[in-house]
Amino acid sequence: ALYYDKIINYTIILTDIGAPIVLFPVALSIGIWLIWRERYRAAACWLITIVLAMGLAYLIKMGMAIPRPEGLASVPNLYAYP
Repeated sequence: ALYYDKIINYTIILTDIGAPIVLFPVALSIGIWLIWRERYRAAACWLITIVLAMGLAYLIKMGMAIPRPEGLASVPNLYAYP
């Protein structure tokens, strides 16, 4: 009763939305749109925000060192995010 297949499948889909293969094209398209609209300062802030967020998430993940739960999904990262 702890693991319900439909909930696990939805959880895997939500996890995949946060994958770099999904986030990179979205971030790139927003950055291109900002540059196309000549919002250079906003585009620079967008880039800085993305870089800082990725770096901070990595540092928190490595600093907390929480192991991933086994059996739900095979994610290549070493630790889970808190």
